[in-house]
Amino acid sequence: AGGPTLGAFAAGLGTALGRLGALVGVLGGRGRARGAVMGALGLVVAIASVATGAAFWGLVGGRPVRELVPLAGVGAVGFLLVACGLPVLRKRYAEAELRKMRALDLDTRPLVPRS
Repeated sequence: AGGPTLGAFAAGLGTALGRLGALVGVLGGRGRARGAVMGALGLVVAIASVATGAAFWGLVGGRPVRELVPLAGVGAVGFLLVACGLPVLRKRYAEAELRKMRALDLDTRPLVPRS
């Protein structure tokens, strides 16, 4: 009786995970909106935790494994996204910050406008 309900729940979590992944990919790939990207990664971890916890709870509760595989998959994908993406994003943002600092060093304009 819980199969379609669990499937819909897994689909909702997977959709949210996909949208957050797209946001992280677009903004993080450009080195923009660091706070929003890190917040989105936090939400990815939360979604993956909920999915993994629900799969574990279902397993303890005696649900068939075939009903729990989508939830476990969403959890695994979420954790892999963060584990693989976080080091790359940290490097990308560090490079973007270094570019900004170099640009400021090369700026020859006076700090105080002349009147």
